[in-house]
Amino acid sequence: MKKFFIITFIILGILFTLTACGNNNSNNIHLKILATSWAFSDKLEESEEEFNYDIKLNEKYVVKEGSLGLTFTVTKINKDSIVIKTTEPFSDSEDSVNLKSDKKEFIIEKGKQIKLSTPTMDAGGIYTFILD
Repeated sequence: MKKFFIITFIILGILFTLTACGNNNSNNIHLKILATSWAFSDKLEESEEEFNYDIKLNEKYVVKEGSLGLTFTVTKINKDSIVIKTTEPFSDSEDSVNLKSDKKEFIIEKGKQIKLSTPTMDAGGIYTFILD
C-alpha cells in the first residue's frame, strides 16, 4: 500500500510539472500601439498616446485616442505575426496616405512596424503597430 501512495505522488508530481510548464505565457504576444491624432486648424496640432495589449485570438480591442478611435479584432495569431480586421478602412501606404483605401485587414509581423492612417485630409489618426 505504501508503494501505491509513493507511485501515485510521483505520477501526480510529474503531471503537475507538465501542466505548469504548459501554461506559461510564452504563447502571449505583446502589441504596442502608438496613436497619434492630428488636425489642421490654423496650424497642425498633434497628440500621441501609447497603448499596450497582450493579444488573444478573436478578441476585440478598442484604441481610444482623442475624438478618433480604432477598433480592431485579432483574426489570426502565428508565432511571428497577427492578422487584424478593422471596422473602418485605413491606409497602410509607406509614402503617403491613400485617400481611396478600403483596406480593413492587415498583417502585423514581429520585428516590423506597420503604420495605419485614417484616409482623411483635415483631421485623422496614425496608428503605429509594434509586435513583440
